[in-house]
Amino acid sequence: MKNPHLLLLSVSLPTPSSETIFVRGLPFGAIEAIKAAYGNLVQILDPPRDGYNLTLKFNLAKLPANPGAKSFCIKMSSQLSILLSRRSLSS
Repeated sequence: MKNPHLLLLSVSLPTPSSETIFVRGLPFGAIEAIKAAYGNLVQILDPPRDGYNLTLKFNLAKLPANPGAKSFCIKMSSQLSILLSRRSLSS
């Protein structure tokens, strides 16, 4: 049975420069930045889904029932659009 409160987001990242330092398959600092931005609302799946560099599992049931929920959704969609635009520019 699917849980309507869970959202999986898988991302393929563009090939980074040769100077990039990796930790757990991601550029250095990426995991910490994700945890800082989303806190307990997101779990980083390890390993990510096949064909992707990163898979995030959002538990939308943990969103606060107040204006903070709207702010979180706006922040998430903004960051996702930045990721997608960077990907299209590098393709």
